[in-house]
Amino acid sequence: MRIKKTGGLFIFLFFTAQTLMAQLGSTETQVISKFGDKYYKMGRSNLKEPYVIYQVKDSSATSGHYTKFIGFYFKKYSDGMEYCNEQVIMEPISELNNWIADYKSKYEEIGYRRYRDKTNKVLFKISQVDSLVKINIWYE
Repeated sequence: MRIKKTGGLFIFLFFTAQTLMAQLGSTETQVISKFGDKYYKMGRSNLKEPYVIYQVKDSSATSGHYTKFIGFYFKKYSDGMEYCNEQVIMEPISELNNWIADYKSKYEEIGYRRYRDKTNKVLFKISQVDSLVKINIWYE
């Protein structure tokens, strides 16, 4: 039974990561059309770049039911458009080992809790912030 739960969790994490990675390069309008206009917070960073953060209900075998935060950060490029250049996921620290195991199984490890998807040229960084695990995702 434990194998099924763990396998299901990895499948869930795989599809979640794929959905989130697909948002890199998207405009703010595209992200909002996919995730909805009921966001947790929207604003501008210290660098005056826009962001939108969603509060999402989730569950796993490890943590049970919980709320996670998914942030999308946008940067203005030479064509004048603003595209998502970074994503951040915040979940309970109990999800830390699941993220590490998932990324180690799929990507090249390039440092302490840092991974690279060579095919898509995407970088991942896993860190701990207080009682949360923080995942940063961005293009190389």
